[in-house]
Amino acid sequence: MEALGYNTWLIKYLAYIIAGGFAGLAGILYVYYNGFISPHELNWTMSGYVLLMVIIGGSRTLSGPVVGAAVILTLQNLISVYTEHWPLFMGIIFTFCVMYFKDGIVGYLIKMKRDTPLFKAYK
Repeated sequence: MEALGYNTWLIKYLAYIIAGGFAGLAGILYVYYNGFISPHELNWTMSGYVLLMVIIGGSRTLSGPVVGAAVILTLQNLISVYTEHWPLFMGIIFTFCVMYFKDGIVGYLIKMKRDTPLFKAYK
């Protein structure tokens, strides 16, 4: 990109600022939702949950992490009602998604839509 005349440093800098702004907004909404924040929330498992949400939903679209977050939180709440070993089931679901949905759930749905004969006729 630099060879084409773009200021790559500025683009990276702006992307970092925008990502930091969204991260700050997410932190504010998290505190507002829970009403309290403690240092316990800043452990490595929270980063792991965020990565799982992105991987399961799909990282190539903006809606992928949102879908991943909805799936993770819904399954966590549903499975934890029935058993205290819910991380085991979440690991199985994660392994299944990594093996069979390489682009995440949203990427898989986009691929299925693209491969449907009805949509192929209009391309």
